[in-house]
Amino acid sequence: FKTIVESLATNKTLRGLSYDNFNDAAIESAQLIDRLLSHKDLRLVMLSTSGAQIADPEAAMLSKCFDSYGKLTYLQIDLGATLTMSGWNALGDYIQSSRCILDQLNLPHSNLDDAKLQSLSTWISSHGTIKYLHLYGNRAITVDGW
Repeated sequence: FKTIVESLATNKTLRGLSYDNFNDAAIESAQLIDRLLSHKDLRLVMLSTSGAQIADPEAAMLSKCFDSYGKLTYLQIDLGATLTMSGWNALGDYIQSSRCILDQLNLPHSNLDDAKLQSLSTWISSHGTIKYLHLYGNRAITVDGW
């Protein structure tokens, strides 16, 4: 990671980064994000991490990382099937944070269910910066959840 993170972090024009998973290695993906966003000179506003399948430990780490970075306006993150309400609520801490300036949140195929959607709805309505919400592929949400 060290070489790519240092190269990306010193790039003064980089605004977006999109990458695919590390062979379903969520911890390595989360560590890359954590290291990259720890560089204060980075001007990244868009981050897309397809296929990372984030679980509870990574969710807690990323929530703190996103909050301390405070510059993302677009986030796509894939949440894993093992993410519990604890990990989900950790992400909610960021979404509700005054430092969260997201205007687009993309959670495709993230195993969201009615309870998680209800939480998300509450978080978004209380914070108000998210203008676009993408939830495709979350088949566990029922008619009652919508």
